[in-house]
Amino acid sequence: MCFLLQNIQLISSESPESFVDHTPTSNLIQRVLSCLIDFEKNSIVEKLRGSRLCKRSVMKEKGIITREGKARVEGRKTLIGTHPELEVLVKKYTKDKITNSKISKLLETQHGLKIQRTSIPNIIKDIELKKKEERNRRR
Repeated sequence: MCFLLQNIQLISSESPESFVDHTPTSNLIQRVLSCLIDFEKNSIVEKLRGSRLCKRSVMKEKGIITREGKARVEGRKTLIGTHPELEVLVKKYTKDKITNSKISKLLETQHGLKIQRTSIPNIIKDIELKKKEERNRRR
């Protein structure tokens, strides 16, 4: 059943018609194979979950954390991670006491980076977290 929905065609080497027929035997074989596939998928998911938990504790010890203080293991990169030059620019503009709206406009007009004004405080938090991470790595 599941194989027919996914456009997968099974062909037996002994009798090519065994999976195509709608006999009780072919239905049984399809269901058994479907159960095995489901079991394999679930076991892979469980292994990956265990790996993430293990990596999370290692990353926490290294000091690599998210804004919430949890260990960073997966997810999106920060804006500083994708645009490294952003760190220097935002530091410079915040030192000059420019508002977030103006910073956003300056980044777009002068540097071609389209950053929303509401993202500027998060970038500042990411800069502080990056400093903490570097400090923790040196220890």
